[in-house]
Amino acid sequence: MKPVYIKYLIESIHEIFNENFGVVPEKNKISFYTHGLSADVAASIGLVGNLEGNIIIFLNKETALNIASQMFQDEIKELDPLSLSSITELINFIAGRMITKLFQLKYDNDITPPELLNNENIIFDETKILACRILFNSSFGQLEFALAKKR
Repeated sequence: MKPVYIKYLIESIHEIFNENFGVVPEKNKISFYTHGLSADVAASIGLVGNLEGNIIIFLNKETALNIASQMFQDEIKELDPLSLSSITELINFIAGRMITKLFQLKYDNDITPPELLNNENIIFDETKILACRILFNSSFGQLEFALAKKR
């Protein structure tokens, strides 16, 4: 996996959180250990073109509620379809920013519509996919992202 992919994902996360929420998540840890990833709420968006793969966000319920509350500018107490749409919209913003950055380096990429993954274990077939796991600390709670690239 090219380091520029990871760099631009991290930059995009920082920029989108700063622009939309006035916070910059603190990068905690990057690893390629992706066994047993699961979350109360996860959303995935596909990347097609020069970079084939997915960006996935993993959140616990409290963090997802905090993000939804901030996006709707109202206290959200339930993870219903409307509040969960804020999580898919967030991953859409981040992916859009990342592919814009890649486009400036002459990478040709597009994104697919985001998909919500509730209470699912995410398993990467390591013979077909290389995944980078990036953890952040934020005022919303822990944010966990994975950048999965087809080998």
